[in-house]
Amino acid sequence: MIDAAQIWQYLEDHTDEFLRTNDELLSEIDRLRKSATLASSRDARELRTDLQWPSARHGAFPSEEWRQSDDHWLPFDSGVSTDASRREWNSWAERVLKGLTTFAVDGSQIYPSSDSSIPLAAVQVGIFENPHLGTGEFKRTAKFTPISPLELLANETDDVALQDAVNERRHRLEVETLIDWMRSVGDKPGKRLALFDGTLIISFSTTLRPNYVRSVLDLVEASEETQTPVLAYVDSSRARDLSQMYSWLDNGAPTRLIDGVMLPESQWLQRTPAFICARGKGLENYESRGRHNDIYFLYLRSSRDALPARLEFPGWILRSGRLESVVDALRAEIIAQGGGYPYAFETADAISVLTARDRDRFRDVFRRFAEQRLPLRSPFRYRSRPKIRSKIWRR
Repeated sequence: MIDAAQIWQYLEDHTDEFLRTNDELLSEIDRLRKSATLASSRDARELRTDLQWPSARHGAFPSEEWRQSDDHWLPFDSGVSTDASRREWNSWAERVLKGLTTFAVDGSQIYPSSDSSIPLAAVQVGIFENPHLGTGEFKRTAKFTPISPLELLANETDDVALQDAVNERRHRLEVETLIDWMRSVGDKPGKRLALFDGTLIISFSTTLRPNYVRSVLDLVEASEETQTPVLAYVDSSRARDLSQMYSWLDNGAPTRLIDGVMLPESQWLQRTPAFICARGKGLENYESRGRHNDIYFLYLRSSRDALPARLEFPGWILRSGRLESVVDALRAEIIAQGGGYPYAFETADAISVLTARDRDRFRDVFRRFAEQRLPLRSPFRYRSRPKIRSKIWRR
């Protein structure tokens, strides 16, 4: 058990460091907000020229939604006051979602056990499809997929751990599930929205990054081909795209300030205009399929008392004039959940979760299979480690 007194003493000993960092960040906020105010007096074409459109990577470019105003937030007129009752907001959300089918996925995984020399893992994707018919009809399903030893070992190298391979397989299954749904209903009339809990901009470093990029670009292209909007939702984004854009317009220096902190306060459910992502690192390999300037983003005040959420989406949604209705649908999902997180994601997450009992059951099935079907002297036989046996007896 951690010692709270020890942690408190550490914080006390480093108070000056915290205060100094705080002052630096406050100064950075002031600098970038002044840069944003200056930028607001200029039109999008002029700003794009200064930001060296279309090839430079200075964080972001303004889209055609750019407005010359004193702050970043677009007005949101739902006809319901921000302090209205929950019943009034729910009524608005029901009107927005009526006849719209939303489809959300979320994943979970079982990593290979160190109790066996043969790696066997699994991923599970929770699926929540809601046609919003007002009758309570919806589909809640889970797709469970074991990952074979051959697939895992094919990906394991000095640079790729088995857990990384499992994480990439989970991501791929989530994306494939969304694409399959888009294509299955792509030629049918009706309103649809696919929801992806994650990012479309793969800027994290991993040897498997090309696989992630390929999956994301497949998703973006399927969305445009089937005219099915997809929104990627990042609840706690550490992105610095807007901050970097305004810093470049000011003096070109890099910045540590994340967008959510740089943005001024706003009313609940307001959003920023859309921007085109031009991150310095993260859009490599997107140009090969013509998508390096086609991933857009905006920020939405999804919670009254938290930093705004980040939404990412393919540019065709804005160009087709559908962005506001798509964001309204997400607003309605947030209202339905009541706590600032879209209801569809919360439900898909609950479906996808693999509990400790699920993991134990999965490994027990493999243990029994190994005992019955593999040779007695096989190195792939399942062997319980003394450490595990000790934990079982202690608990």
